[in-house]
Amino acid sequence: MDRGFLNASSRQLPSSVSTRTPPRARIGGHDTPPIAASGTNRVPVIERRRLSSAQGHHHPRFSTPFPVPRYLQHSTFAPQFFTTPSAASLFTHLASDLIDPSGSNPNSGGGTYGDDNLSEGLGGGDLHAGRAGSRGTILLPTCWDEDDRCSLIELSSDGLGVSFGGSGKYGDRDAAAVRSNRPIPPQAPVYYFEVTIENKGHSGYIGIGFSHRTVSLSRLPGWEAFSWGYHGDDGRAFCCLGTGENFGPTFTTGDVIGCGVDYSGASPEDTWRHAAADTHKDGGRAFFTKNGDFLGYAFSNLHGKLYPSVGLRTSGEVVRANFGSEPFVFDIDSLERKRAVLAQVDSTPIPASLLLPPPPPSIPSILPIAQSEKINDTLQSLITSYLVHHGYTSTADAFANQVTLERRERSKGLLPPGSSFSLSGEDESDMSNLDAVASTSAGGSDSSVRGEIRKACLAGDPDRARELTELKYPTVFENDDEDVSGGLRFKLRTRAFVEAVIRALPASSPAAAAIPSARAKGKGKAAVQEDVHMDDIEDEHYTTPPASPLFEPVADARELDDVSLRLGKALYSDYSDDKRPEVKATMDQIFSLIAYSRLEDFTGRLAWLTSMEAREALADELNSAILAPASTMAAKNSYAVQQLCQKMKNLDSDLRFMALTDLISDIQRSGDQFGVDEATEHSTVEQVLALMNDTNGEVKNLAVKTLAALIKHVSEARIQVIIDRLVSFTASKDEGVRDIASLGLKTVVSEITPGTPLAVTACGKLAPKVIAQVESSSSSPELLIDALELLSDIVSRFESTVRTMTALQNSILKAVTPLLSSDRAVIRKRSVTTLAILSACSDAALFNSLITGTVVKALKGTNNEKTKTAVSLVGALAKAAPTKMGKKAAELVPLVLKAAAKDDDETREGALQTLEALVLKCPTEVAPTMLEIIELATTLVKYDPNYAGDEDEDVTMEDGDAGDDEDEDDDFGDEYSDDDDTSWKVRRGATKLLSACILTRSDLLSTFYRTVSPALIARFGEREETVKVEIWATYTTLLAQTKVWGSSPQASSGSDAGNGRLKRKRSSDVMETDEGPVGMLLAQTPAIAKSIIKQLSAKSLGTRQAGFTLLHELIAVLDGGLETQISALVPRIEAALHASDVGLTGAATTLKIEVLSFVGLLVRTHHAKTLTDELPKIVPLLVGAVGDKFNKIAAGAFVACADLVRVLRPVSPAPAQISPAIVPHLKAIYDATMKRLGSTDADEEVKGKGIICLGVLFFHAGDELASESDKALSFLRDRLKNEVSRLIAVRVVAEVAASPVCRGARFDAWVQECLVEVSTLLRKVNRPLKVAAFSCISALLRTSGQSLPPATSKALLGDLQPLVNDADINLLPPALDAIATVLVNDPKSIAQVQQSILPRVFELVQSPLLQGASLDALLAFFTALIRAGAPPLPLVEVLAQSANSVKKTVEASGTQSGMQSLATSSRCIGVIVRDAPHIAEGVVKEYSSSIKGSKTPAASLILGLLTLGEIGRTVDLSGDEKTFAKVIEHFSAASEDVRRSAAFAAGNITVGNPSVFLPSILSLIQSDDKKRYLALQALKEVIIHSPPTELAQISDTLWTPLFENCQAQEEGTRNVAADCLGQLTVTNPAKYLPQLQARLHSDSRHTRATVIAAIRFTFTNESSSYDELLAPLITEFFKLIHDTDLGVRRLALSSLNSAAHNKPHLLREQLSTLLPELYSQTVVDESLIRIVEMGPFKHKVDDGLDIRKTAYECMHTLLDTCLKEIEIHEYLRRVLAGLSDEEDVKKLCYLMLVKLAQIAPTAVTQRLDDSVPAFTEVLQTTLKDTAVKQETERLAELQKAALRCMVVLNRLSSPANTPKFSQAITTVVLAGKLSAEFKELSAATTSLTRMTDAMETD
Repeated sequence: MDRGFLNASSRQLPSSVSTRTPPRARIGGHDTPPIAASGTNRVPVIERRRLSSAQGHHHPRFSTPFPVPRYLQHSTFAPQFFTTPSAASLFTHLASDLIDPSGSNPNSGGGTYGDDNLSEGLGGGDLHAGRAGSRGTILLPTCWDEDDRCSLIELSSDGLGVSFGGSGKYGDRDAAAVRSNRPIPPQAPVYYFEVTIENKGHSGYIGIGFSHRTVSLSRLPGWEAFSWGYHGDDGRAFCCLGTGENFGPTFTTGDVIGCGVDYSGASPEDTWRHAAADTHKDGGRAFFTKNGDFLGYAFSNLHGKLYPSVGLRTSGEVVRANFGSEPFVFDIDSLERKRAVLAQVDSTPIPASLLLPPPPPSIPSILPIAQSEKINDTLQSLITSYLVHHGYTSTADAFANQVTLERRERSKGLLPPGSSFSLSGEDESDMSNLDAVASTSAGGSDSSVRGEIRKACLAGDPDRARELTELKYPTVFENDDEDVSGGLRFKLRTRAFVEAVIRALPASSPAAAAIPSARAKGKGKAAVQEDVHMDDIEDEHYTTPPASPLFEPVADARELDDVSLRLGKALYSDYSDDKRPEVKATMDQIFSLIAYSRLEDFTGRLAWLTSMEAREALADELNSAILAPASTMAAKNSYAVQQLCQKMKNLDSDLRFMALTDLISDIQRSGDQFGVDEATEHSTVEQVLALMNDTNGEVKNLAVKTLAALIKHVSEARIQVIIDRLVSFTASKDEGVRDIASLGLKTVVSEITPGTPLAVTACGKLAPKVIAQVESSSSSPELLIDALELLSDIVSRFESTVRTMTALQNSILKAVTPLLSSDRAVIRKRSVTTLAILSACSDAALFNSLITGTVVKALKGTNNEKTKTAVSLVGALAKAAPTKMGKKAAELVPLVLKAAAKDDDETREGALQTLEALVLKCPTEVAPTMLEIIELATTLVKYDPNYAGDEDEDVTMEDGDAGDDEDEDDDFGDEYSDDDDTSWKVRRGATKLLSACILTRSDLLSTFYRTVSPALIARFGEREETVKVEIWATYTTLLAQTKVWGSSPQASSGSDAGNGRLKRKRSSDVMETDEGPVGMLLAQTPAIAKSIIKQLSAKSLGTRQAGFTLLHELIAVLDGGLETQISALVPRIEAALHASDVGLTGAATTLKIEVLSFVGLLVRTHHAKTLTDELPKIVPLLVGAVGDKFNKIAAGAFVACADLVRVLRPVSPAPAQISPAIVPHLKAIYDATMKRLGSTDADEEVKGKGIICLGVLFFHAGDELASESDKALSFLRDRLKNEVSRLIAVRVVAEVAASPVCRGARFDAWVQECLVEVSTLLRKVNRPLKVAAFSCISALLRTSGQSLPPATSKALLGDLQPLVNDADINLLPPALDAIATVLVNDPKSIAQVQQSILPRVFELVQSPLLQGASLDALLAFFTALIRAGAPPLPLVEVLAQSANSVKKTVEASGTQSGMQSLATSSRCIGVIVRDAPHIAEGVVKEYSSSIKGSKTPAASLILGLLTLGEIGRTVDLSGDEKTFAKVIEHFSAASEDVRRSAAFAAGNITVGNPSVFLPSILSLIQSDDKKRYLALQALKEVIIHSPPTELAQISDTLWTPLFENCQAQEEGTRNVAADCLGQLTVTNPAKYLPQLQARLHSDSRHTRATVIAAIRFTFTNESSSYDELLAPLITEFFKLIHDTDLGVRRLALSSLNSAAHNKPHLLREQLSTLLPELYSQTVVDESLIRIVEMGPFKHKVDDGLDIRKTAYECMHTLLDTCLKEIEIHEYLRRVLAGLSDEEDVKKLCYLMLVKLAQIAPTAVTQRLDDSVPAFTEVLQTTLKDTAVKQETERLAELQKAALRCMVVLNRLSSPANTPKFSQAITTVVLAGKLSAEFKELSAATTSLTRMTDAMETD
């Protein structure tokens, strides 16, 4: 054997060494007899059983070597720990095996549990290796043991991944476990490993823990003796039994569960050699963690050799272990480092001289001395609490002073042994441990005030008591109205009356001197008797004369009579009407006192009222009421906390730990009600602070959490003590103490709520101390790091407070700035972070001084380290304070560019990162230097000084040969390796900078394609994998931006995928010029495709996926473009779909899903001719993917198949002739689809996609699949009965029914069968199903045509009948349309319609909801009814009767609902007359007579007028001029509804014969002021309904009178005139537009308003000739945006909004001029805000609100129609400003932010933090108690709108990029009252997004 191998001192074993021996025998757990348990293993103790097992000879595997985990390097045995045996020890052990193959090696550990295998012989079998000075080797577990696993367990190649290979169908019998290759070494104070749940599988029955080697592997850990486990399905901990106990949370996929064993309390020998009988000895304790959080200890007293173990039980379960080869999620390293330090401190002996001598106890006690002292302290605390509670403050002071004096005397030598009290002669005043009771001094504000109130009551001054109570404790009187006795305010007022009455009476009896008077003579101060509550009256405001009468008489009784009279009147006024019996009784009693003239005459209840007991009773009741909210809870808390404080002093660390845990639980459970007395508070804080120096690490950590919980419930003085103590700890030289103190301070800061007094305390008292540490020259580097981090936490958390403390800001700047020159990089980095956070809340002067005095100076200097730090600071400032930094960008960006030119990779990288931050955060401000930034990044993306390739060679785009030389470069790159090369970081930084530029400057797309794109393409073959993926991602970003901003508007107008046109040709058709972004991209496409396709053969699956993602985006932008590359692509697609996963990563599955999505888009965007040659390869790939066992892959394959079928057989505009070569491919897809749909293992998503694919097959190629149709059509029909897939089946049936190629008798029969089946679905409650069913019925009816069987018609009408109502108005139109279609297809069904449906229709006519689509459907129904043969006159008569049902309503108030019913009836009659013209004359005659009658009811009159108008539009009524005259006469009717109906009738009758009737209307306009408005309404009807030719003939006649009326005073008249002018302008724009233009500058505001309103009405016209004439004038019209008149300005903005909505193409070229003017109208104009006084109230009126609202509405519209012409950053700035505007503007801005988050997520993300103040203000708004219902509803609606917006924005946020927004979500939303609503909206939005994505995929 090689000597080098034998003498190796390395701590790793060569991977070539093999120590494999045959596996040992194993005994099943079920057959092994139980033996006694070896002690208590679980807390609390439960009965257990154990199993014994024979030992076998076993040599486990060795995993890939890795270093010993860091946390074990602090152990005493650290030099002996190995993950792999050294060569020498391995050789020695192998030799011992050869000598003694029986396994009796003495070093195996012996005893019952000794194993002789290799792992245990070296890993801990030598127990003497655990002793000090031993040189033994201790091996650690490194992987799972291949030979120690259940047969149902499968391991990954590295031995760390575990998956379940069984079926999981047999319950517990399928349980399977595996153990590690070595046991846990007890020499380690703590051993720890973690398990990641990669897939919870079917049920998540996963157990994690450890066991002995003898335990059966067919059971989960914890189910058998000598095994312990924590299970994921129920969160229980199992200890040697199948019945577990509740322990922690459940865990599932993605969770990381840690398991550790703590041996700190047991020696290694005791742990492994512990016999079963030695139950009194301590063993190990097991704890668990989840996702880095400590869950607690689960088991204790663990002995024997423990092997890490996991158990699985159901299919799909996959886990992966980490034994230390990778960093742990839980910070075990820090924990062990602190434990080691504290263990050393704990082991240091304390000199006896520091301990006081113990005196003998003064009294005998059966309890230990220490326990007696604890009880004595508790009693003293309880006595003090009682005195303070009842207001005996002086007595409490005296008692506290006495206790303090006694303790001081005892501390001088009379203390018992072990006492913690010790005094220094130099500082005897430090009595923090002795003054716990004294701290309850009566000087406390609360007890002093209560003492004052009590004294006032006892002194007979209830008015003073009431005043003090109202001032200090106003809540005491809140429930007085509910108190049956009247409440305390009533009692105090009645007592004041009693005192006033009795003081006015003479007192002649000595017995009257029992109580002191309320006012003493002369001084007017209270005087009380000495023997009554002396401690309650010892106050400087009160005197104590020797004696005084009960109620001392006054000199002027009349004065007191007046007082009592005044008090009595006030009482009577306030309470005489009170209904409470006790109040009335009390009033009667006190008023009866007036009848007495002497005190001696009072008896019974009246005598008690004059006694001292009455005063005492009132004082006690008032004191109890003050203490009621907190007294009970405080008393209970104080006692409970005192008990916990005693436990915190226990020697057992477990009890200390549990005491802290219980304290935290009590605080959390009590919430705001938690409180203790001052003594308890003092002792608790002191004890918790003391435990921060505990020897047990878990106790220390929990002490920090306890401080966090306490901080909100202790006094400010106590907070200061905590701060002072923790700050002093941070200066400790002990790393463990320093770390725990820093953690404590951070925790305290994190628990203080910003904006509260505690925040001011933290900034005013803690921050200066931390600053002092930063400034101190003696501070160690570690202390500086912690201090800077804490300072950053303070400033960031209390930003609003720091913002107001200029002195603190200057102190921080002064202290931190020098550290930027520190020689330690980590200190410089922390200093940069602190200054950046400070800049966000600093004033402008401080920020400018930082930039000028520090940053600029360093950037201009020559010191490279200072330059790097300054560059880093600029980037941090840009992220933290972008607004302030933007103002300095012009000065700083050139300096950063200069720094990037330095010949230092680290400086270059920092400069690139800083430029990236500036570009993202300040895009507008860096715009002037953007081209220089792009040039720098483009240059540095090719920076590779150590690479021999020629990077400067230009990429040839014209001939598509770009990248031909890259093959050699790539080969060279694969061989190249240089660990010292950092140039890749520069290239990565340059790539990210380019990505930032692309994301923020969409207007520079042409520049990017001219300069950036070639550079990125040239680097597609980048040798560094991470940089390559970054480059591809950047180019994908460029493509995504091009898709949104670069294509022409026409490019998105629709898709011609099925039209048979070549996509390349179509793409080029929409290019504006060859120099546009898309044109340049098209030219570069061959180079892109060639380079990427070559990379698709990479070994890395992630790289291949990134390549397919880029190509996906490319063809999405170009709508094709890869026609020439398809043949090269197909082999790559094939290889990707055949890829397999290595390990448990799932990368191959993800790749396949991406590839299938790419294939679907590829076939959609390329003509079938380009795919024909590759179909023999593509179709089998898709067919194979359809059968894949992974459902996501199968679903994606179905989608791709459907896309392919649509391309192979297009049917629009007519079905194409199908090639015979394509038919086999279609049938192959059909066969695969039916096979997968018939399988039982497909989930619902797969079946849904499969059904859709089947529908596409029959829609496009049903004629070619006719022979197969029976099975498929039957399948679809049957799926209509399946509740799960019914909705998809209905949609697919509708698609198949509409197929232009499916024909034949069988198909027709199938249509009838489906029609009946689908109609039954209309009875279902599921609304989406009903909507889909209506669409399907419509398609089926169209297909069936005239062949609709009567039985089918009858069944369908029966199902439709219940839906003919207005209960769901959205379902009414399809229901009526379906009935009309049935009437057309089967006219014989009219009888059923008339019998069952028509009555419901007549009821429907009266509904006020019948408008729009519903009304149109109703009119279509009547048309179909008449054409089917229904008699018209009966219908008209029934409709006319509807007037009777609304007669009273209209006559009473003319409600809109009644008018709508009459209008509906008239419309229906008009339709009937139009289709039955032979009844027109009779109907006209009937209604003409009705309007001429003088006593015709209003409803009948309105119906007649409206009906005449409907008929007169198509029938010439000039033969009866009297009727028209009567219509005009009704212009003067009293009812407004009649007048409007008359105007409608007049206008429509005029349409029938304008030459006869128009002059009359024009005459009214010109001459009759009273009828002018109605005449204009009639003229509007003429203009709207007249044919264009006739309107052109009369337009000149109308123009002049219309313009003359634009000066009318009535706004309604002007609006109607403007509407008419707009309609006329469209008829002859060449003539009328100049006339409107000429009036733009009129002096009359009414004329200007009419002009712009008329232009607005023209925007709905679709004439292209009009647009050509309007386009040159559009800007001039919109100059009225700045009109001096607010009304004109608002109309101009409204017109701009209409133009943006209807004619955006007219605005796009003008937006650069219009947008700044529009933005200016969104700014709040303070001059338009006025204060209106309304009585005693003042109301703010903002006249500019409507202007701003209209401007924001226009911005909202432009976002939809003119996105590419908007500069997104300036637009976003105005939107964010609107978040602080009025309610209506806020709602609009919320909508715009949601859209911007989808359109420009990067821009929005960078400004998210700026939105936090506005969102916070809205969400924290609360209304006054007097708010009305409407105010409450408006606020709730506004807050809900804000939450909807924040839900969407939250998807863009992250703590790293948007810290303020993320914090607001946590502290304001999730911690506030709107938390539940936010979560509900989040879930709903997520569900809607998934549904939308699924529909888009379908």
